[in-house]
Amino acid sequence: MVGAWNIRSLRQYDWLTLLLRELGMLRIEMAALLKVRRPGSSRISVGGYTALSGHHPQGVAIAICSTLQPSVVEVIPVDEHLMVLRQKIAFCFTSLIAMYAPNNACKLDMKEMVYAKLASV
Repeated sequence: MVGAWNIRSLRQYDWLTLLLRELGMLRIEMAALLKVRRPGSSRISVGGYTALSGHHPQGVAIAICSTLQPSVVEVIPVDEHLMVLRQKIAFCFTSLIAMYAPNNACKLDMKEMVYAKLASV
């Protein structure tokens, strides 16, 4: 099962641990985590899940269960709004795109830039 979760903050290490345990209880295999607000890039494994985050403090992250981790080919932190996880499954590739879209309060040029990057990914 794949999901998306608008976290709003994972600044504390134990918050991420709790989140990964919750994903396990819900049996979610992959999840796009939005607005994590976690400083620096990281790869943290807890309870059969790994959370991959980019280097943008406001950004996005992706959590994936340990059974799917061997199929991960590439993780691309594009910017604070986009992250891509490419996976090889059988004879094809799939991509999970984690995207935090700008809200209505953002300027139009910012929205256009984010959606242009999404189209290029």
